[in-house]
Amino acid sequence: MNITDYHRAIFEFLEQYRKDHPEANLTYSLRNNNSAKRPKHLYLFTGNDFYIFVGMYAPHNGNNKTRSVGFEVGYDTAQQKVTYCALEIVFNDPKLDHQYPVYKQVIDQIGWDQFKTIGTQKFQYFYKSTDWKAALLTYLTEHKPIIDQAIKDHGMNHEFFIPVEKLETAIEELEQTIDQLFEPDEKSDRGDYSWIPFYSELCTKLNGLTSSQLTDLTQKVLMVQKLRGLVDQDAHQNEFPLTKMDPYTFLSFTGIGRKEKQLAVLARLKEWLSISTALPTGLSGLYFQQNQRVWLFGYSYERQSEDIDKLRNLYQQVETNTVTEDVFNSVLTIKRTSMGKVSESLFKHRPELYFPINGKTRSWLQKRKLPNQFTTWNEYRQLLEAIREFDKRPFYKIVDEAYWEGPATVNLPSEEQTNYWIFQGNPAQFRIVDSLKDNALRTWRVAAHAQTIKPGDKIILWVVGKQSGCYALAQVASEIYTGTDESGEQYYQTAQVLTEPTQRVKINIEHNLWDKPILKPQLQDLPAFTGFNGGNQGTNFTATRYQYELILKMAQAQPESTHPKNIILYGPPGTGKTYTTIELAVEIIDGALSGNHQQYKQRFDVLRKDGQIEFVTFHQNYTYEDFVVGIRPELNSSTNGLSFKDHQGVFLKIAKRATSNFLGSFQQASVVELIPFEELFSDFITPVTSGKELPIYVDEEIAFYLIDYQQKYKALYFRESAKKEHQSPKKDARYLSVQTLKELYLEEKEVDKEGPYYEALVNTLHRIGRRKVERPPAPLKNFVLIIDEINRANISRVFGELITLLEEDKRLGEPNELTVTLPNGEPFSVPPNLYLIGTMNTADKSLALLDIALRRRFEFVGKYPNSELLHATPQAKALMERLNKVILNHKKSADFLIGHAYFIGKTDAQLKSVMDNRVIPLLMEYFNGRTDLVLQVLKEAGTNCTINELTYQIEYTNETANQPG
Repeated sequence: MNITDYHRAIFEFLEQYRKDHPEANLTYSLRNNNSAKRPKHLYLFTGNDFYIFVGMYAPHNGNNKTRSVGFEVGYDTAQQKVTYCALEIVFNDPKLDHQYPVYKQVIDQIGWDQFKTIGTQKFQYFYKSTDWKAALLTYLTEHKPIIDQAIKDHGMNHEFFIPVEKLETAIEELEQTIDQLFEPDEKSDRGDYSWIPFYSELCTKLNGLTSSQLTDLTQKVLMVQKLRGLVDQDAHQNEFPLTKMDPYTFLSFTGIGRKEKQLAVLARLKEWLSISTALPTGLSGLYFQQNQRVWLFGYSYERQSEDIDKLRNLYQQVETNTVTEDVFNSVLTIKRTSMGKVSESLFKHRPELYFPINGKTRSWLQKRKLPNQFTTWNEYRQLLEAIREFDKRPFYKIVDEAYWEGPATVNLPSEEQTNYWIFQGNPAQFRIVDSLKDNALRTWRVAAHAQTIKPGDKIILWVVGKQSGCYALAQVASEIYTGTDESGEQYYQTAQVLTEPTQRVKINIEHNLWDKPILKPQLQDLPAFTGFNGGNQGTNFTATRYQYELILKMAQAQPESTHPKNIILYGPPGTGKTYTTIELAVEIIDGALSGNHQQYKQRFDVLRKDGQIEFVTFHQNYTYEDFVVGIRPELNSSTNGLSFKDHQGVFLKIAKRATSNFLGSFQQASVVELIPFEELFSDFITPVTSGKELPIYVDEEIAFYLIDYQQKYKALYFRESAKKEHQSPKKDARYLSVQTLKELYLEEKEVDKEGPYYEALVNTLHRIGRRKVERPPAPLKNFVLIIDEINRANISRVFGELITLLEEDKRLGEPNELTVTLPNGEPFSVPPNLYLIGTMNTADKSLALLDIALRRRFEFVGKYPNSELLHATPQAKALMERLNKVILNHKKSADFLIGHAYFIGKTDAQLKSVMDNRVIPLLMEYFNGRTDLVLQVLKEAGTNCTINELTYQIEYTNETANQPG
């Protein structure tokens, strides 16, 4: 077999394994560049003519030098056979040192002696067989689970696991690469709007379908497209079927692929939905989209329960032309949706009323100086009105023109520059915090940067001193003027302050943090604040947008919580303590739900599966090694010897997940990335496809000229000089491979080896193809650890040194943050978004052992019998009330009452079983086995109980004795 045949065979093997074993959550990396002309000649994975490397985790570096974990196949080109199969682990990136424990754990478990070490950071485990299928199956069934578990144990799921949508996008692009070898020229369809009446009837039909029907219909569409897309995920990237769907996301699925694929889908929809309108012949204004997250909502762990309903509500309003501001704006808040997705969905639905905002149409709007973005319904309405006022044609004709027109110049749009400043003050001269508390701060002195501070600039208001930090975020509200503190501000001056006029600006406080400032210790270790000027001598300093937005994010991540961080529900048995933890945990994470306990339980199960809730029960033998970290013995099956492996307990695992989320919620960054090649090249080549020559400069004086582009052959033709009059268009023309150009653009090949023409063209594309992108931080989430029967374990033995870290002000990011070193050498702090809920049975005799240190750090909420919950069973209600009255009289404590859970849902006929098998044995425990005392209690409670002469057990009858009072 040729090596490219092995590429295809491995690909097909992996896809079949994914289909047969969905529980394995298998994903992998496909190579970006596929340069051959037929499927079996495509180099689908990283490698060359001597090896194939299948990257199984991200980030997988293309040259296999920086960091990678994967399956490698060696190949002998002369004999055309496999020479070896190996698991390869490479970690050689100093920026990723924090991932080292993952690799160490993997190699520890497989065995260091099993790996061949190359240098200090490359390891290869060679499989015994050169049968690549057998070796790959061994990797998938034996080694991949070990690697996956190590990643999960260290809370690094999002750093390693390749999202399934990324893989499926790569597969779709691979298919499109093959399709495009035979792709017809779609310009012949321009001006054909026959899709509009068809979509009108289709959208009306969709409005009558339920979410379940839409889900089934989407699955059928994906089968036509030969795609896999209805796979939901939890926070650990565990996959399961998507079971809800909205009409707009369904419409997005119908637009995947080129014209032929879309028309094939529409033909089947016409049959399935009995659509009477003729099948479209053209799709002018509707152009294909990639199969990459066409959903208008997020995965299960990202979306709110009402997100899909919001989309359906908007769909119904668009269908009846009754869109309201609240519904439209609520859709824009959905994670994973965007201005572009929403407007494109509305355009498909009602193309005569709505205009899509995407790269093509924004370019059209920008050139005409029309609005090109929106954040609210009112802004979108104004945008639509502006377009109508400028151009009276139907929107769909404008969209068609925008697609084919392309940009006038290939330059990125510029934005008006907003400056970011630190305005610093000394509380010894002006009582800044008090003025913020009273909303009295209106102006600030300008002692530097007077030439560049302007209205609209953003301000980090920094206070120096013992509690130095950011106490407000503000905006410059005026030009610089000469003046003094306003009359309302003078009250906050100290006696030493000079009152002569100075240069000043008015400011608007946008985020007042006087009562919850972001203090210097919270910022000083963050990379973004290296070189931060706050605290230096002076009044006005430059800051960065990232610093400002990071402080804003931290401020917004400090909402007032109605729930304490550490809480214990205590009370006698049967009072619903564990039952209550379900609702309490969900409310801590999601807020109160407007539903019954069953709905809380369903959400609880989802959150637990997503890793935001963990549950553990303490017992007398529970230890620090079980709860936090330790080592456990393990029998080596191959040597029958005993070895030890690291063990991370439930507390450490959930704390790591919470810490990762907490830190990730601040890690927004501005990065420069390349515009996708296809998007950039399509715009760049527009003048050439319109018949113009495009000069490309090798240096300031020498240029060559692009003259034609043949999409069928992926060839870009050029001449070394401009066309002369009467010269044949392609006389003396040469060509460049667009595929090679793409590889050079993506830096997958070295440009200096391809000659000066490629180099000049790639340099041009790089200049115009780089864009600055803001990477949004992850949403801050709360995590909950439920500890049932918390008082049954030796608390000091289980928590160890971590008991101090539970206090709110000692947690990560708080003013008195404390960090300890765990026995395995890891530094550890308790994150502020981790909540602990304990339950405690007050009737348990181990109550006296409850550590006073634990009592001091937890809030205690009592749970006691509630007879109102037994309103449906009056006899049980009366019996419980009488029993508890007598027990309280004897025990002088509510810790020994009988809980309502024993009686809930029981009929009168079942009372005997409850009393004989549950209540009376509990009373015997309460009264130390004293049968006479238990009989006395039961008699005083008005029950008819006797001692069975055969079993010597107290028995209850449903007949009631004379009830007291």
